[in-house]
Amino acid sequence: MNPFPALRRFVADLGKALRRQPVKATLFAACLAGYLAVDIWDDVAPVGTHDWIAEQLKALHVANPGDFHFVVYGDNRGDNPPFASILDEVAADPSIAFVVGNGDLVKTPGKENYRQFLQQVNVRMRVPFIPAPGNHDLEDGGFLWPKIMGPLNYSFRVGPHAFIAFDDNSTGDLAESRLQWIEQALADAQDCDTRIVVMHVPLFDRANGTIGHCISEAQSRRLTEIFHKGRVTYVFASHIHGYLKGEYEGIPYTISGGGGARLGGSNPEHYFFHYLHVHLHGGRVDVEVRPVPSPLSQRWFGPYGYSAWLMVRDLATFQGLETSLLIATIILGLLLIRPLPRQTKPEAGT
Repeated sequence: MNPFPALRRFVADLGKALRRQPVKATLFAACLAGYLAVDIWDDVAPVGTHDWIAEQLKALHVANPGDFHFVVYGDNRGDNPPFASILDEVAADPSIAFVVGNGDLVKTPGKENYRQFLQQVNVRMRVPFIPAPGNHDLEDGGFLWPKIMGPLNYSFRVGPHAFIAFDDNSTGDLAESRLQWIEQALADAQDCDTRIVVMHVPLFDRANGTIGHCISEAQSRRLTEIFHKGRVTYVFASHIHGYLKGEYEGIPYTISGGGGARLGGSNPEHYFFHYLHVHLHGGRVDVEVRPVPSPLSQRWFGPYGYSAWLMVRDLATFQGLETSLLIATIILGLLLIRPLPRQTKPEAGT
């Protein structure tokens, strides 16, 4: 007895359909093969770099290390008009020495997304782009970031100034090894005039008190102790899709998450697309927030309308061929498997 009679009938009907509709069957097979080929190519095609951070640091040259400007931004999550505006403004400003991208560079960590992001940066950026990882960049368990971007934690110096990129992304408590790393990195930088920490998730979320879009309260206390001991000059964070500035337990900070992803609130004082123009001179860290225009979809329909527009735009712009082939495959498949008209036997005597 056949345990799968419905499946057996489906396979039989499909076989008949393929024999009776050879043109549709050929088109179906071609579209399916094309879709699979594009999808596989997106996953396996080379990105073009295996250590982006090292390449950018090698290209970093600051004419006057005692007085220079750089940019910090976070949370663009792929290509969008606000991020394009940031890149264009940076390219037009000759005072900027480098850009720090503070995490969530891509929506999801696939080769296709990294390839599109890095291509956009290469085309529009004239200065080194130095990234730190965000939680969206590590959704694959941190598999691709080390293979494409480089280390999760690292530090570099510009003259007497130390920059420390610290991966504080975690669904639970930070591993002790990470805390030991940041403590040692700060200890090694005690001969510098300033120590600037770049971390994606902030120490606290001012909009929600001590809980919210931030690390846990216990982890915040531990990091704050390490930062005080290590004489941290300034902390740049992102993750909250807006702009916040102040001091936390005596440590100056700015949270900048307005790089292009959906904004996290409606208060125009804090939630707008922007980047930070930072002037480092004489041991001072002067931070100026620079807004960029909001797309019409954001102004007319709000954050969720903007997200929906971005989704449709990405499907049409970056995945147009793949999406078209998939839709064609589905339509042709439905036409092939729809019930065939039954042939009636001619009556006797006719």
